Amino acid sequence: MRADVMSTLGSIFGVGDPPRARALLIAGVCDPAPQVRRAAVQALGSAHDQTVTDLLVASTEDTDRWVRFWASWSLARRPGPAVRIALERLAADEDRDVREAARTVLEFPITT
Repeated sequence: MRADVMSTLGSIFGVGDPPRARALLIAGVCDPAPQVRRAAVQALGSAHDQTVTDLLVASTEDTDRWVRFWASWSLARRPGPAVRIALERLAADEDRDVREAARTVLEFPITT
């Protein structure tokens, strides 16, 4: 159920109470349940501030492969050396899906 909440908050991020939705999504990145972390990381892909970028970079080291997978996609087109280093590390990940996602994202142009 918490994962569904994260997904829903991600889809309504721009309406209602965005600061509260954002705070809940940020908290979801640290949830003990991997399904919640996955949904939160995926939903935060549209937020491009440094706080979120730092959380996504940290999520690239999550023990759950699908969190790492979604962190790759959520880091797409973000500038910064920490982002690049995290994606390059994921491009050598033990999981094939994570590797392919990171390699694909590394090919995207960076936006600022």
